[in-house]
Amino acid sequence: PVGPVAVTADEIPDPQDLRIWTVLDGHTLQDASTSQMVRPVSTLIAHLSASVTLLPGTLISTGSPGGAGYSRDPQVFLRDRSTVTVGVEGIGELKTHCRIID
Repeated sequence: PVGPVAVTADEIPDPQDLRIWTVLDGHTLQDASTSQMVRPVSTLIAHLSASVTLLPGTLISTGSPGGAGYSRDPQVFLRDRSTVTVGVEGIGELKTHCRIID
């Protein structure tokens, strides 16, 4: 589907067992599981919701599983016109088109 899609808690039986991935310009750079996150999803939500109201559709960006660009050999960085797609199994994908403005 195009546009925002609501996913309810009953549609995700275990948020700590979802595939997550990152694709940069058509190349898969990361493919992991939420089970590999440093902190559980429930902990992140509890911590954030203590100070801010999380509305349906709120995006929580936590960083990356293994394989950040600077730690690769050779290093990989975003460039002008790069396209980054981040996805979570059962929820969907977020595509970002990067622009560098001088």
